[in-house]
Amino acid sequence: MAITMKCPRCTHKNSFDDAQAGTPVNCRICHHGFTLSGAAPSAASPAQSPPAKPNAPSPTPAANVGLQAGLPSTIPVLTPIGPTQTREGPPPASSRSRKPAPIGEEERDQRRREARPRSSVGWILGIILGGVGVVAVVGGCLVAPLVFWVGWRSAPAPAIDDAVVVVQAPPIQQGPFNPPIFQPNIPVLPAPPRFDPNNANQLDAVLAALKNGGGDEKDALLWLKEANPNHAGRTRAARALESLAPAKIDAQNRNVFSESDFFTAYFRWATVDNVPSLVQMVEDDTFRIDTNERRHKAIATLGTLKDGRGAEALCKRLGDVFNSNQAISALEVMGPPAEPALLRRVNHGNGGVRGDARRILKRIGTSDDTILTQTLADLGSPDNQVRDAAIDSLAQTPVIANRKKEVAGALEPLIVAKTSQDRVVKALEVWATPELAVVILMNLDSNAFIARDQIKLVGKMREPRTIPHLVGLISRPFAGDEARNVLKQFGKQAEPEVVKALISNDEGLRREAAKLLGDIGTIKGSGPALQAATMAYPNDGLLRIFAQQSMKAILARGM
Repeated sequence: MAITMKCPRCTHKNSFDDAQAGTPVNCRICHHGFTLSGAAPSAASPAQSPPAKPNAPSPTPAANVGLQAGLPSTIPVLTPIGPTQTREGPPPASSRSRKPAPIGEEERDQRRREARPRSSVGWILGIILGGVGVVAVVGGCLVAPLVFWVGWRSAPAPAIDDAVVVVQAPPIQQGPFNPPIFQPNIPVLPAPPRFDPNNANQLDAVLAALKNGGGDEKDALLWLKEANPNHAGRTRAARALESLAPAKIDAQNRNVFSESDFFTAYFRWATVDNVPSLVQMVEDDTFRIDTNERRHKAIATLGTLKDGRGAEALCKRLGDVFNSNQAISALEVMGPPAEPALLRRVNHGNGGVRGDARRILKRIGTSDDTILTQTLADLGSPDNQVRDAAIDSLAQTPVIANRKKEVAGALEPLIVAKTSQDRVVKALEVWATPELAVVILMNLDSNAFIARDQIKLVGKMREPRTIPHLVGLISRPFAGDEARNVLKQFGKQAEPEVVKALISNDEGLRREAAKLLGDIGTIKGSGPALQAATMAYPNDGLLRIFAQQSMKAILARGM
């Protein structure tokens, strides 16, 4: 059975065989030596042990044995509980009554030797390596100076001439003490400008310097930037700047943020003489911070000058995300001079440009009659988008009575050409005249839905000349219903033309005519004709049925 006991030094629990009880043992962790508590079980049972002698000396206690062996006087007693469990504390009564057996001197020495800590190979290797390191350091400190000394001694000595060289210093010049003069660091002020901006009489000299270029040009631009532009010679200054503008525009396009002094003076003195270069700036598409700022200034300047030559360039910027707002403001400021350029865009293919142009024209006071004139001109445009926009515009423009016939005449070619018929029908609902009714019926669109709208439009005109054409349409699929409705609106006025259709070679037309007479026919006008039709086509059973039904309807109405 195993005995477990804590080491007195490191408190590690060590497990030993029960045969080692009472003998010196070493901790398996720190190798500390101590005596294992508890005696080994004897071979004989307690009942077989010999009786104690009455006068025998008491055995030596375990504590005294430990003191004699040089071990700690206080040793914890561990009592085995089981094969793997221990319990600390005082041993049970049966254990306390057991006395350790005395040991001899030789056995005590043997235990002492076993209790000594065991030697470690690691310690030996550490000592050897440490000694080698110390020797290397000490040797290096001693050998290095020796090597340096030997090398210095073995170097050849420099050759020295036996002649004595005497160096004589120059004599010291004695003179009065002159301390350095104190010169404070005073900043150098810039030279005054060549031209005085407050002197208006210097304009001629400034313009002369402007032509010379270089530093003279810079001085001239500084004067023009500061001087009052409300000068009698402003026109001359503007023309001088205009002559330099194209080259300066090109230079700024090539070099970022260059020529700023020139353009500051240019916009300050600009007049109508500068419109060509202003237009060049507006139309220039160089996209940078400095060029965009230059373009916006040019747009605003054109609006302020109110010169119609710049209106076209401004209108080109309508719809431009980065310049549209500036262009709209400039065109409104320009006013009537911008009207021609704006009118050319009232039916622009781009809806945004078209809307901006119409709004600006309203704000500058352009009349509806003027806009209508431009719209009629755009009806003949080769650009389909412009033409369609013009047609749509007519559909939304209020009628001008004295121009209705003119507008209807402008729409007639589109009816004949069958161009954008759906849009034309909407425009005709506003501007159509009776003269167009027959033209419309003679040029019905192939689309049944559009044709139905055209027939409905003709019915609103109530033009009697359309009756024969409407009768010919009553058997047409889908659109025939609308034609019959229009003929019903004519009433007895359409009866003669419908009676003529009873003898048509088209059986569908004959049958529809027989049915229609039941709504608009009379006894006198339709009765004999229906009877004659049934006799002329005895094999047409549907015609006979429709004729009988129509006669009953006519008789019921009493007409």
